[in-house]
Amino acid sequence: MIRSQRDELQLLQQALARVVKQVAHLRYTLDRLDPACPLDDPVIVERYEALTARFSRLQDTLVGPFRSIALLELEEQKAERIPDLLNLMEKRGIVPAAGDWPAMRRLRNAIAHEYWDNPDELRELFTLVAHYSRILMATVTNLSHYVAWLEQQSKLE
Repeated sequence: MIRSQRDELQLLQQALARVVKQVAHLRYTLDRLDPACPLDDPVIVERYEALTARFSRLQDTLVGPFRSIALLELEEQKAERIPDLLNLMEKRGIVPAAGDWPAMRRLRNAIAHEYWDNPDELRELFTLVAHYSRILMATVTNLSHYVAWLEQQSKLE
């Protein structure tokens, strides 16, 4: 089935609504964390675990809208490989720095596959997650602006 430009734009708008909601949840969790809190408190660790889960989920979810943009702009070949897709999104001003994504991906994988029992390593991990979460939130802001621009362009055609 071949989707029309209008259908693809509608899917992009729906995906944007999902990531905006995810950002609200991520921001809520991030705002409730104090980097100086003791990491032996189960409530604090639970908040950090919520942060890492929301960070990972947002990072994964953003690929969908990125692919939709590539398809709308007839850049299908750049939608196949993640590095190409990220470079395209950087050129569009959506992704601040495509070069950050491999580090974010490694961090996401470390979160998923490691159990951190060293408090210093855990604090470092959470500091990185907070840093990259802010980059992802900025990415969603940029994505929102770009989708609004695409919507405006489609009305002009």
